[in-house]
Amino acid sequence: MKSKLQTDSWKSIRNRYSLVFVFAAIIILFSLLNRNFFTLSNWSRILIGQVIIGSVALGAIFILVIGEFDMSLGYMVAFVLIVGGYLSERGCGTGTVLLGMFGAGALAGLVNGCLIVLLKIPNAVATMGAGICMYGLTLAMSGGRVLSLDIPKAIVNFCNYRILNITLPVYILFVLMILVWFLLEFTPFGKRLYAIGGNRRAAYLSGVNTSAYRILAFVISGLFVALGALFILGQARAANPQRGPEYLMSAYATVYLSVTVFRPGTFNLRGVALSLVLLGAGFKGLSLIGLPYWFENVFYGMILAVAILTANKETRAMKSG
Repeated sequence: MKSKLQTDSWKSIRNRYSLVFVFAAIIILFSLLNRNFFTLSNWSRILIGQVIIGSVALGAIFILVIGEFDMSLGYMVAFVLIVGGYLSERGCGTGTVLLGMFGAGALAGLVNGCLIVLLKIPNAVATMGAGICMYGLTLAMSGGRVLSLDIPKAIVNFCNYRILNITLPVYILFVLMILVWFLLEFTPFGKRLYAIGGNRRAAYLSGVNTSAYRILAFVISGLFVALGALFILGQARAANPQRGPEYLMSAYATVYLSVTVFRPGTFNLRGVALSLVLLGAGFKGLSLIGLPYWFENVFYGMILAVAILTANKETRAMKSG
């Protein structure tokens, strides 16, 4: 009996913290392979490099928690980014640019939510169609060129201001992750979102306005995507219409990995935070040992495939008890 309890205890620890062990192994491995890996300057670059992916991942988790999937997030990043560049080149001030970008993100999320919830179009079809439309608008506003004139200095300074050699957006993302973690884990709003994702019909019968919550989740997602686009605009001091689609895969890889740790079978913010740093460290370590820049897409693609397979396995195991 005692042996069985010990086995079950170890199995529980392994299931809940396996990704922590992988993270520790990555740190040890790359520290041995390259002495520059485990340095403050390198970890500063890792955190700064992951802040945009983290913002989009925060948007993605709201969609996944309610059991939906948004294929337009990458196109949405580019669309909101170009809205910022377009307004900047026309002499708009900081407030107008911010309002335009966050308004564009919220509107894009609202459109996606209405297409899926009210018109009942399958999420993959609706969000892919919306994404293509956003890409067309992106090209229309930019003319296919990079918009770099008159980006508000306040946005540039804000996104590049450093505290202890780490830019301000990293601290903002950290605070937002804590707030979203609290929102999803400990508030009625978060519990209702999880209930909708677990069984929408049961949530509806228990009195939850599932349609309103689902649409609101898409709007919140759009706001976080807009935040990521704002960070790009400030860091790059320009709006490139080609930036954006690459963040779709990396954001979803980050969120799907969260299912494998802390709360196996459930999308969770602690897992997202760990996955975000783990993936950043993994890619940075691979680049330090000489792998080419294009391998990042291959790396995230492999991680996403493994994460989805693992997530499906964990979800089936949880449902079967």
